Amino acid sequence: MYQLTYEIETLSPVLLTQISGDTNMVSTLDYIPGTVVQGIFANNYIKKANLHSDAHEDPTFHRWFLNSGLIFTNAYIADEENGQKNYFFPTPFSINKYKIAEPETEANKAFDLIIEDPDTKQKNHVGTYCRIEKRQHIEDSNIEDSKIFTKNVKKSINFHHARENRLKGHSEEGTIFNYESLDSGQIFAGRILGSETDLRQIKTLLESRGKIRIGRSKSTQYGEAKLTWVSKEPEKYESELQGLTLDELKNHFILTFLSPALINNECGFASASINDLRKSLAKSLNVDTLNLTIDNIEITKSFKKTEIVENFVSKWLLKKPSENSIKAGSCFEIKIRVANDQLDKDIKELLKKSLLELQKTGIGERTGEGFGRFAIDLQKEKNYELHKPEEETKGEPKGNVSKPGGKIPDLVKDIVKNVILNSYYTRIEARALEDCSGFLKEKSRIPSNSLIGRMDLMLRDSGSPKKFMTAVEAFPQLTKNKLDKCRNEKIKETLYSFVVPKKNNSKDEKDVSVNKDVYKAKEYEIFTQFDEDYNLNETCTLINFDPKEDEDTRSRLYFHYWITFLAKMRKESKKTPAVRERREN
Repeated sequence: MYQLTYEIETLSPVLLTQISGDTNMVSTLDYIPGTVVQGIFANNYIKKANLHSDAHEDPTFHRWFLNSGLIFTNAYIADEENGQKNYFFPTPFSINKYKIAEPETEANKAFDLIIEDPDTKQKNHVGTYCRIEKRQHIEDSNIEDSKIFTKNVKKSINFHHARENRLKGHSEEGTIFNYESLDSGQIFAGRILGSETDLRQIKTLLESRGKIRIGRSKSTQYGEAKLTWVSKEPEKYESELQGLTLDELKNHFILTFLSPALINNECGFASASINDLRKSLAKSLNVDTLNLTIDNIEITKSFKKTEIVENFVSKWLLKKPSENSIKAGSCFEIKIRVANDQLDKDIKELLKKSLLELQKTGIGERTGEGFGRFAIDLQKEKNYELHKPEEETKGEPKGNVSKPGGKIPDLVKDIVKNVILNSYYTRIEARALEDCSGFLKEKSRIPSNSLIGRMDLMLRDSGSPKKFMTAVEAFPQLTKNKLDKCRNEKIKETLYSFVVPKKNNSKDEKDVSVNKDVYKAKEYEIFTQFDEDYNLNETCTLINFDPKEDEDTRSRLYFHYWITFLAKMRKESKKTPAVRERREN
């Protein structure tokens, strides 16, 4: 088998849709699927051979594009450093780093958990794509670890107006949706595998640096790219990963998927179960010819994720049925169980040969579209030296972080103050809604919509909390009685007593001075739940800001609380017009 390596550079944002849980967001894949590349060449072949709807009857077209005679692999992110091309692949899910690392000793450490977990500390995945520089195996205890370099694909989100009629082009008022897209200026590299003759022919369909359009909305602002041939001539297939060779096969090895794999179960449906993978692997390796059975193949460890794959076929103007797949980056430790754990030398060689052949074609279904690509024994090291892109490490601490000396700048104080106030506003809203819910248990006792609206206008016109409370106190007794009917049994309060402060009716002069502060005390009640928030209070202390003692802030929070409270009650009042009408009549 031979191969041609190609690169695709995005010249504009590119949208390669995938299933997303957000109805207002169209998400993109972070790689170029082999299906897309296959479609580019199939379309060019149809045009050059002057084929139409009967293209499937052409023997060359059928063999290349419908019968997996050519294999189009996924194109993953690539870059160039010091004149050398670096090709990345999906990072195995077993390669992890410390979630919380000591900056000086642990920040650059990564571990392969399928080989060994060094400790019980919490860890997470190092990144989506990586390349590995393996160390030389020299008997030296001070030798450096293998290096792993991670890279992320750059994406953007673009806002668009929804259009009900695409021909007229008018957008629906206020309706938007979002497109997530791959940024322009990025390079993705992949391969086409096949016979030398077929590859020479397929190469003539598209000139190097030829312009192509891929993905969704490619007739507008998306999808422009160019394809460049890295290989001048078909090359002998070696491995999809630079420098990876399978020298010796032991009775256990690690299989790592480099692309999604579609494994069918006994009923012919795509399955992501480990047992179905084991059966498919045994069938693909022809274990019968190795004097082995499916029971001899055991998957002892696995780091697996699944995903739903689907793609759009422009010829059909329809999507292919979505299928469950094993996600790229999933890895499995596979052991061949034999007597005395010793494989016969001849069986070893036959098994190695079968694996190498299977590695060329891929495992599972739709291998011609790049599904089922895998590597054997990619992971051999327990530890790695982790190297992240410069843009990822800019925000990371370089050492122990300590509080800077000197006075806090006024600009920083203003920013922190706004953050604190936003936090208070959010909590005030939540508390107002919770408190209001307690008064809404008995629908028939909710005050009329007009009374709630009147209180809302009084609140907005009052200018201060005290003026609002005194205005409510000045209500006629009949109106006060309506507010008293609305009760919150949990806190044993009526709506009237909840709005205005309780006063001591004593004629003692000492009590008169106390009554002057009851309005202020009523304002303080909304802050009671914040006194226990240590982090918020500590931040306030840091910038010498106390919202409870700042009259303007306290008033704004008070008004925000009651505007939210009354809006909720008024909304509930409108839901019960029949009850309201009977009570008022």
